[in-house]
Amino acid sequence: MKALFVILLGLAGAGCVSSNALEHYYFQREPVRVAVIPCANATDEPAASIIFNKACEEQLRKRGFDVVEADRVVTFASASGLTVRELPDLKPSRLSAELKAEYLLYTRITRWATKYHVVQGSSVVSGSCWLVEGPTEALIWQSGWHREQQSGNGGGDLLGMLIDAAVTAAANAAFDVCGQMGTDAANTSVLTLPSPGFEPVAPAP
Repeated sequence: MKALFVILLGLAGAGCVSSNALEHYYFQREPVRVAVIPCANATDEPAASIIFNKACEEQLRKRGFDVVEADRVVTFASASGLTVRELPDLKPSRLSAELKAEYLLYTRITRWATKYHVVQGSSVVSGSCWLVEGPTEALIWQSGWHREQQSGNGGGDLLGMLIDAAVTAAANAAFDVCGQMGTDAANTSVLTLPSPGFEPVAPAP
């Protein structure tokens, strides 16, 4: 009888492990592999996707993730007869299996531009990111981001304002304000990824 009890107890324990293994397992395995899906870029700046993707990849590595780079995802798409624009429409479970990644990081860029109005300028970047668990297609995390910077002189004589605007425009062009703000947005977004045990919040968008 005692032996039977031990066997039954062992089976019950094994059942619990099996059941838990089928549940959401974010951060339960190491290393966690994340595929960076090339950004869905709705702006006129083609470099925006490259800048944001690279920043995400670097920050993910710093956090200890195993990263499937966006360039490798593009190579996979080409080999499969797909375009980059079609990737977000693929089922996450299929994409996850093909890329051998537990998680997929998606990004949508909606604004990425600098505009000048004679004596004043403004730069803005905005978009959103979300992380999907491939096998379950559960939405693990999502975050919107927005950065904006104003430049120019609101006071003084017209000549002074024009000179200041010209200097600001040249400086902004040299340092790529949007690129800097986009990189900062990517870094900040990755740093807000959830801690272990975070549960899915909704179906993937």
